[in-house]
Amino acid sequence: MENIRPFGWKDKIGYGLGDFGCNMSFAFINSYMMLFFVTCLGIEPEHYAIIIIIAKVWDAINDPIIGAMCDATRPRGKSKFKPWIQWGCIPLLISSILMFIYIPNAPYAVKIALCLVTYLIWSVAYTSVNVPYGSMQSVITRDELQRTELSNARSIGALLAQLPVMVILPLIIYDKDNQPKGNLFILIVAVMGIIGVIAFQLMCRMTTERVVPTVNKAQKFNYFKTLGSYFTNKPIMILTISTVSYLALIMTVTASMQYIFMYYFKNSSLISVATV
Repeated sequence: MENIRPFGWKDKIGYGLGDFGCNMSFAFINSYMMLFFVTCLGIEPEHYAIIIIIAKVWDAINDPIIGAMCDATRPRGKSKFKPWIQWGCIPLLISSILMFIYIPNAPYAVKIALCLVTYLIWSVAYTSVNVPYGSMQSVITRDELQRTELSNARSIGALLAQLPVMVILPLIIYDKDNQPKGNLFILIVAVMGIIGVIAFQLMCRMTTERVVPTVNKAQKFNYFKTLGSYFTNKPIMILTISTVSYLALIMTVTASMQYIFMYYFKNSSLISVATV
C-alpha cells in the first residue's frame, strides 16, 4: 500500500477521459438518433416515441440490476470497477454502430426492429460502463475535496465530447439541401466509438484505486424491496421528479433543435452557432 502513487493530475485527467468516452456514444445518440430513424429511415414519429417509452421502462428495470451486480462484484486484481469498463466498452461500440445501419429500402418492420433491439442492447451496454465508472470515484480517493475535483474533471470530459457533436457534426452531416446524409451516420458513430474505447482504456491506465471496496456477502439485492423503499422515500421522489423534468427539457431541446434549423430556419449549419 505504501507504494501507491499519491492522488494528482493523472487521476483527474484519467477520470475526465471516462466521461469523455461515455459521451462519445451518449451525446451522439441523444442528438442524432431521432434524426436518423425518423428522417433518414422514415419511421413514423409516433412509432419512434413508443420505442423510446419502451426503452426508458427497460432502463428503469435494468439500471438498478446492473448497479447491484456491479456493487456485488469482487475486485479482480487491484480493481473492482475497471474490468466492467474495459470489457463493457466493446459491446457499447458494437451496439452503437449496429444502431446506425442505413437500410432505407428495408421493410418497415425491420426498421422498427432495428431501432428497438439495438437501442435496448445499447442501453444495457452503456449502463454496464457508466454505472461502474461513476462508482470509481469512491475508490480513487477518500478525500471529499479530491472527489469534488474528480467530479469537475468528469464535467469537463463530458463537455469536451459534447462540443464536437453539436458544433462540428452539423457542418458535416447535412447536405446542401439541409437534409441529413443517412449513409454517413454509421461512419461517424464508428469513429467516435473507437475514440471512446481508447479514452476508456486510458482512463483505466491513468487512474489508481486507493480505497479497497467492501463486498458484503450476506447482503443480497432484492429488486422489489428496493423499488418499494424508493417510492416511499419522499426526498428521493422529489429529487427524481426535478431531475426528470430537467432532463425532459434538455432532451426535448436537443432532439428538436435539428428540425427547427432544418425546416424553420432552413439552414442546418446554424446549429453550430446556436450551440456555441
